[in-house]
Amino acid sequence: MKYTFNIYLFFFFFMVRTIEPKLKRIRRLGDIPGLTEKVSIRSAFLDPQTGKPKKLSEYGYRLKEKQKLRFYYGVTEKQLIRYMKKAKASKNPTGKALIQFLEMRLDNIIFRAGVTSTVSQARQLVNHGHVKVNNQRVNIPSFQCRIDDSISFRHFEKTDLPIARSFPPCNHLEVDFKKSVIKVTKKADISSLPFQLNEMRVIEYYSRKI
Repeated sequence: MKYTFNIYLFFFFFMVRTIEPKLKRIRRLGDIPGLTEKVSIRSAFLDPQTGKPKKLSEYGYRLKEKQKLRFYYGVTEKQLIRYMKKAKASKNPTGKALIQFLEMRLDNIIFRAGVTSTVSQARQLVNHGHVKVNNQRVNIPSFQCRIDDSISFRHFEKTDLPIARSFPPCNHLEVDFKKSVIKVTKKADISSLPFQLNEMRVIEYYSRKI
């Protein structure tokens, strides 16, 4: 019985959270902003013998694009499937709706606003109760923000909001670093993604699974 329970735990954690060095993910999937502050100088897509890019199968390309979304937004496979189902049920094109659901997550908006250097840092701020949405404390990183939502920080109410990154925030957010407030001005768009993504390959990957 104990042996069976241990096997169950192993598969549970294997399927839910992939334990893999972040630089290794970057070498395998390409540059993913917000995953880590470290920099990789190697590529996992180069053949060590020929020095040329490795060839991927069609399934490999689809899997690669899907994994980009998983690791960038820090979601589990189960969560990504849930977002995919919601996107397919929406009135908008599936790819557009999927990106909007992921981009409007509270932890992602904090990262995209430039408050933290990584998505995981933004998630910690939310988990520890330092974030308020419309003056109400929210401790759920996956909380879906809406247009006109105002995001503030308990920790920085009397001080300026820190600027963790040098590049400007995306076009659906307004950030007042003096007042420590992030304002959601419109829905996120796929064109504002900070990395290259072929969303059609993600849809194709899940077409036979959902």
